[in-house]
Amino acid sequence: MAAPVQTGAVFTPGAPQPLFQTRFAAIASSPGYAPSADGRRFLIATPVEEAGPPAPITVVLNWQR
Repeated sequence: MAAPVQTGAVFTPGAPQPLFQTRFAAIASSPGYAPSADGRRFLIATPVEEAGPPAPITVVLNWQR
Protein backbone atom coordinates (compact mmCIF):
# COMPACT_ATOMS: atom_id res chain seq x y z
CA MET A 1 0.00 0.00 0.00
CA ALA A 2 1.07 3.57 -0.63
CA ALA A 3 -0.55 6.85 0.31
CA PRO A 4 0.08 10.36 -0.91
CA VAL A 5 1.00 12.85 1.80
CA GLN A 6 1.01 16.61 2.13
CA THR A 7 3.57 18.17 4.39
CA GLY A 8 3.81 21.63 5.78
CA ALA A 9 2.45 23.01 9.02
CA VAL A 10 0.20 19.93 9.22
CA PHE A 11 0.95 16.39 8.01
CA THR A 12 -2.02 15.18 5.93
CA PRO A 13 -2.05 11.60 4.61
CA GLY A 14 -4.18 10.69 1.59
CA ALA A 15 -6.16 7.52 0.92
CA PRO A 16 -3.98 4.38 0.71
CA GLN A 17 -3.86 2.55 -2.62
CA PRO A 18 -2.45 -0.93 -3.42
CA LEU A 19 0.94 -0.85 -5.15
CA PHE A 20 0.50 -4.20 -6.93
CA GLN A 21 -1.31 -7.55 -6.75
CA THR A 22 0.55 -10.67 -5.62
CA ARG A 23 0.04 -14.03 -3.99
CA PHE A 24 1.96 -14.10 -0.74
CA ALA A 25 3.69 -17.19 0.61
CA ALA A 26 3.95 -16.08 4.22
CA ILE A 27 6.67 -17.86 6.16
CA ALA A 28 6.35 -18.16 9.93
CA SER A 29 9.81 -16.72 10.66
CA SER A 30 9.77 -13.89 8.09
CA PRO A 31 7.23 -11.48 6.59
CA GLY A 32 7.55 -13.05 3.11
CA TYR A 33 8.95 -9.92 1.44
CA ALA A 34 11.98 -7.64 1.55
CA PRO A 35 12.43 -4.19 0.04
CA SER A 36 15.62 -3.36 -1.86
CA ALA A 37 18.12 -1.00 -0.27
CA ASP A 38 16.95 1.89 -2.47
CA GLY A 39 13.25 1.15 -1.74
CA ARG A 40 12.34 0.91 -5.43
CA ARG A 41 11.84 -2.88 -5.64
CA PHE A 42 10.57 -5.76 -3.52
CA LEU A 43 11.61 -9.41 -3.32
CA ILE A 44 8.45 -11.41 -2.62
CA ALA A 45 8.11 -15.09 -1.69
CA THR A 46 5.38 -16.61 -3.85
CA PRO A 47 4.09 -20.19 -3.95
CA VAL A 48 5.51 -22.50 -6.61
CA GLU A 49 2.95 -24.14 -8.83
CA GLU A 50 3.50 -27.85 -9.35
CA ALA A 51 3.79 -28.69 -13.05
CA GLY A 52 4.47 -32.40 -12.71
CA PRO A 53 7.45 -34.40 -11.52
CA PRO A 54 10.81 -32.61 -11.38
CA ALA A 55 13.38 -33.19 -14.12
CA PRO A 56 15.97 -35.90 -13.38
CA ILE A 57 19.44 -34.92 -12.16
CA THR A 58 22.58 -36.65 -13.44
CA VAL A 59 25.37 -36.98 -10.87
CA VAL A 60 28.83 -37.79 -12.23
CA LEU A 61 31.21 -39.40 -9.75
CA ASN A 62 35.00 -39.78 -10.05
CA TRP A 63 35.11 -37.42 -13.03
CA GLN A 64 38.75 -36.45 -12.39
CA ARG A 65 40.12 -39.99 -12.91
